[in-house]
Amino acid sequence: METLWRVVLLLVVLDFTLAQNNPTYVKKGWTLTLDLRPPLADRITSILWKLNGFPMAELVETPAVSLDYYYRFEGRSTLDITTGRLEINSMTTTDSGRYTVEVNNKVHSTCYDVKVIEGVPKPMVVVKPLACGPESDQCKLTCVVENPEAEPVRYSWKGDDGDWTESGKDLIISKRNDSSVKNFTCRVQNPVSLRDSEPQENLLFEEKPEPQNNPLLEGNPAAPRLWVLVLGSVVRSLAILALLVAVVYVVWLNRETVSKLRCLCRSRKGEEDAASYVNDDYQNQL
Repeated sequence: METLWRVVLLLVVLDFTLAQNNPTYVKKGWTLTLDLRPPLADRITSILWKLNGFPMAELVETPAVSLDYYYRFEGRSTLDITTGRLEINSMTTTDSGRYTVEVNNKVHSTCYDVKVIEGVPKPMVVVKPLACGPESDQCKLTCVVENPEAEPVRYSWKGDDGDWTESGKDLIISKRNDSSVKNFTCRVQNPVSLRDSEPQENLLFEEKPEPQNNPLLEGNPAAPRLWVLVLGSVVRSLAILALLVAVVYVVWLNRETVSKLRCLCRSRKGEEDAASYVNDDYQNQL
């Protein structure tokens, strides 16, 4: 019997430790649902839910069913007499704590460590130092959230349309590594909500000169004009070549006429040479 009680006590301690390490987060104003873990196989004749050791909801069958809600939980709680499930509406931060339950006059292993937190507000990116500018080598960006009741929170950053990277609330940027990024955005999230800041302009951003594209590439505004010039030169060259071919072809077709003309020219030149010779000889005789 003593060994059995030790085992039960060990299970209770273990469950309490797991509950402390794995809290159940609830957003302020939402509904909290508490189930028996594991579900009870026997019929429930009595059940008592407690918060930090204080009774909050109780059901007793003696023999009529008596159902009572205590303190601030009256009017916003519902206890299922069949399953033992307890629902609490409009949760507030004062409802945070350790929830335990007794079923059929025995301590049940169910234990919830509940933390009621608020949703995170929209964060804001603050640039430090104030003198941060294009001449700076590096700057610090801080993701600011002004609501301690939203804890615990996690921070993530991204540049332009890149992927989110989880880090701390501060981000160090440098001209060497981040000058090509135009904007930075921070994200804050807790177990019940998530919000992004407005993009913050990168004061270290440097506009990179666009590479000169080949004007022959498609999409370049100068390409059509260049193609017109090239095409015009080709057309002119072809026209000149065609004219030369036509001249050669015409000469070839009239090659006999050209040959006769050449012979006639040679005959006339011979006659003129002969007449000149006779004239010179006659003058010499005189």
